[in-house]
Amino acid sequence: MYQRMLIGSYTDEANRSGLQLCTANSVTRTLEVLDLLEISNASYFCFNADESIVYAVNENHTPNDSITAVQIDNETNKLRILDTVKCGGSDPCYISTDINSKNVFIANYSGGSLCVAGLTVDGLFTGMSQVIWSEGTGSHMHAAILCPKQQYLLVTDLGSDTLSVYCYNSQETRPLNTPPFYVYKFNSGTGPRHLAFSPDQRYLVVLGELNGTLTVLKWDSGSLRYCQCVSLVHEDFQGDVSAADLHFSNDGRFLYASNRGDANEIVVFSFDTNTGSLHFVERYYTHGAGPRNFVIDPTGRYLWVANQYSGNLRLFDIDCHTGLLKDSEMDFKVSHQPVCLKFFR
Repeated sequence: MYQRMLIGSYTDEANRSGLQLCTANSVTRTLEVLDLLEISNASYFCFNADESIVYAVNENHTPNDSITAVQIDNETNKLRILDTVKCGGSDPCYISTDINSKNVFIANYSGGSLCVAGLTVDGLFTGMSQVIWSEGTGSHMHAAILCPKQQYLLVTDLGSDTLSVYCYNSQETRPLNTPPFYVYKFNSGTGPRHLAFSPDQRYLVVLGELNGTLTVLKWDSGSLRYCQCVSLVHEDFQGDVSAADLHFSNDGRFLYASNRGDANEIVVFSFDTNTGSLHFVERYYTHGAGPRNFVIDPTGRYLWVANQYSGNLRLFDIDCHTGLLKDSEMDFKVSHQPVCLKFFR
């Protein structure tokens, strides 16, 4: 079964292709590159509602970096740049959009700004409609996603150890109400990075990059209540910790999280949908260095890991009954530093 996958990568002078469009067949263990696009440092991206346009960050380490809109030609499987706009901050590391493709939300890591860019009906940028700067020092915005019902935008700040919840109204010129409706404060040194809602939308799990934890929070119409915090690392682990990404299994019974640093693992937990409790299942070596991002394929039976520093993708089988991983022993090298993977129709 062939499925289309888009890969986002960091770039340099010798490796200029920041986006790679591929077909992946997890069953036959094959990956074919269909098109490459020269675009700088596309370290994260999202799709519009019908997945015909990609919105990618350009994490170029300048005082005012950019985001880029890229068209996908579904007949030819070719990528074409449509539009680029400055994103109001430095080092954009996360981008997402609302369900109606009216706005995109950008988390700028350096300097700590959250930006909103409006979209035309053709998917082009109208410019930055709102820029929200952190009031504290050392802010590092790292993710910005809407809740499933689209009324609230949740924003993690790795530097201030906070998760801010903003009321969102897509009809307004400045769609985010300030100040935040609710702010959740983590323990100092957590470094909240990415977050994921449980499929039943009752719980939110936040990954702490700096201390290698998963914090489970009960979601209640914009407010959050602590449920549990578990560690990704073994109690005897002595190396560097750098947690990166997390995803629920398609049925919501398991949660997978990646840890970079000296571990280079995918850690598996079972998830109790009644209580919101996580229970350790296993940790599995990613056969590469720096598993910054990973994706579970649409069937829920396979997991693909992007190992940034070793430059390889690794494919794993998922036992849907136990959540356990099995290495396919298949390595793929298709880009310089792969850091974002997404399947699309």
